[in-house]
Amino acid sequence: MATKYSDYIKMQDFLPVYDMTDETPDMWRTFIPTKQFCDLLQRSITAITSTEISKRCSMWVRGTFGTGKSHASSVVRHLLCDDATEVDSYIQNIPNDAIRAQLSAIRKQKRYFPVVLKGVEGAYNIPRFSLSIQRETKKALEAAGYPDLVVRSDFDEAIKWVESHQSRIPELLEYNDELASEAPNYDKLLAKLKGNDIDVFMHLEEALAADKTYLTSDSISEWLVEMEKAIEEAGIANGLIIFWDEFTSVMDTLKSDRINVLQNIAEKSQNNNVFLYLISHRTESSSLDAKGKDITKIVMNFIEPASYAGTRFLQIENGPEDGKFVRLATDPSPRRVNSSEDSKSFLGTDATYGDLKTREVSDDNHQYLRDETKNGFNCQVVECTPIASSQYSKRILWIDKATMYPVYTELYDKKGKLEKVLTVKSIKNIDGYDIPWENEYKNVATGHTTTVKINAM
Repeated sequence: MATKYSDYIKMQDFLPVYDMTDETPDMWRTFIPTKQFCDLLQRSITAITSTEISKRCSMWVRGTFGTGKSHASSVVRHLLCDDATEVDSYIQNIPNDAIRAQLSAIRKQKRYFPVVLKGVEGAYNIPRFSLSIQRETKKALEAAGYPDLVVRSDFDEAIKWVESHQSRIPELLEYNDELASEAPNYDKLLAKLKGNDIDVFMHLEEALAADKTYLTSDSISEWLVEMEKAIEEAGIANGLIIFWDEFTSVMDTLKSDRINVLQNIAEKSQNNNVFLYLISHRTESSSLDAKGKDITKIVMNFIEPASYAGTRFLQIENGPEDGKFVRLATDPSPRRVNSSEDSKSFLGTDATYGDLKTREVSDDNHQYLRDETKNGFNCQVVECTPIASSQYSKRILWIDKATMYPVYTELYDKKGKLEKVLTVKSIKNIDGYDIPWENEYKNVATGHTTTVKINAM
């Protein structure tokens, strides 16, 4: 006869964080496939296995800590990448009949090869970012029993250079203290490079910079495509998926050039079986203290029309007192604009208060639609549906490939009807920054427009 709770219930050990790079065997199976997970799984299956180019894309899973993204993403990884016989029992427990049948059919024909990274991984700049991916891809292939799959990496190029210039190594080490401290002789240098040591690689390339000898490849995206083709030709898998957990820390180090590198890899997903699967987290504290973000302030002083002359508008983002404030000429006390007023007209214009707010990439789900020329700009067309609060049901953006700036935006109301169109008429580069010089808001229902033009900067 049972006398204790433990006779009925067994509690597993508490795991504060699910680590995709250091999993307890079969721990992924403890994840309960909820309706929300089924939605993630369906999106993942469609993005990775679809034969329609417009639906093929890399994935970005975002949310706060503790919501199970890493665990859920790990389940997706196992379901797509493990041997089909090892995951069949879990697939049969998926509560959605259509997804269960679809995944079972896919796994009879396809299997994908996973590479898993976590955190910054030393990816502080483009070369380190590329080297991290190359290192972990080679490491994953070796762990899976394919150490001889040959696709030359930057590390291989460095090894080739060192072996063919052995006589120069003592001189390089003598005049480069950082390199010498990591690899004091030829044998140690070679061993470190064969071990895919990123720091040693970077020190070596810095030492060779004076001779204009560069070891880093021009395109990590092309390298990944070549690697994926080699994986397919060897019969290892039908595609390559880069799972990168805790990508938040990488996001905090990203600049526009590194974002372009990410985009270049993501674009390969349309015509190649190479996919990024990024998992990022935002803690409550980071949203409050704006860690890693610049505090931005916008001040507008209205001169005309007469009804608004003397009115001032202040908007603060990423600061300790985020918000919008209006001070009318007739009232010296500023008034805070509440978030409930986001859908209201901004001082009689066709823009709303909500339109003025910067919207983060991670505030929406994104779906690539097509390439298209718009108003003379060579664009990618992307549909954005909100995750965070929004007055619109969706936005469709025409993003200029040259500047990565949305030059044409369609804004749809909550009922899915086109409400407004924002057109960027011209862009100027000022001190390295691309500035939208003339914008036009058009209310589709009324035909009324508002033009915002910068005269000087």
